[in-house]
Parts: sequence; C-alpha cells; structure tokens
Amino acid sequence: MDEYAKLYNRSMKKLIDILSLELPNDPLVESIKRKYTLCVMSDKSLLLTETGPALYEYREYIANNKWEELINKNWETNVDSLIDTSDVGDNNSIKKLITILRNIWKHYDDNEKKRIIKYIKIMLSEYSKFLITQ
Repeated sequence: MDEYAKLYNRSMKKLIDILSLELPNDPLVESIKRKYTLCVMSDKSLLLTETGPALYEYREYIANNKWEELINKNWETNVDSLIDTSDVGDNNSIKKLITILRNIWKHYDDNEKKRIIKYIKIMLSEYSKFLITQ
C-alpha cells in the first residue's frame, strides 16, 4: 500500500501547491495544507484510503475526459454523501473549496488544466491499483 500512497500523496501535494499559488494566504487553502501535512505525518495511507473513494466514484468522467461536465457538476447537493466532513466541522468549507476550484478552473488555460488532469489521473490510477490488491 505504501507504494500507491506515496505517488497518490505526491500528486495531491502538487494539486495543493497549484491551489496555493493561485490563492496565496487563503485561509481555506492554508487549512487544506495543514490537514494534508497532518495526514501524511500520521499515516501515509490515510489520504489514499479516505479520499480515494470519492475520486473513484467519478472514474468514468475522468477516464472519458469529461472534465467540463465533472467540474460543473452540482457538487453542492452531492458532496454530503461523498465526503466525511466530521473532522472539518461542517460542510460549508468543503462546498466553498469546490466553488473555489470551479472558479479557478474556468480561468485556466489548456496547459494549466492538463497539469491538474495529470495529477488527478495519477491519483485515480494509484487508488485503482490499491483496490486491486485488496
């Protein structure tokens, strides 16, 4: 599992870095960075096992490159069933994050979108490999 988690975590870190550059000093982004660090320090497989299922849920969109459809999905109503937010405190921060990502996405050029897509596909691939070994 460590081999899958390592690449998964690295790709997630790259996505967080992209978001960080886009929104420097944003409190939500800073919170995400702290949570990422805590997760990786406490259990390297935690992000893989906890966020992988939500990513896997939308594997068809990702595999078929339906990025615009995926990013414009009505996340506000679907997010509650996909993400355990008990450690976050409420669903508002998750919904805000999704809204921020949607707004950033529409301003990205094709090269920036390709970088994000690459990392998401790596994460999905690593999670799928992990599932096969279980």
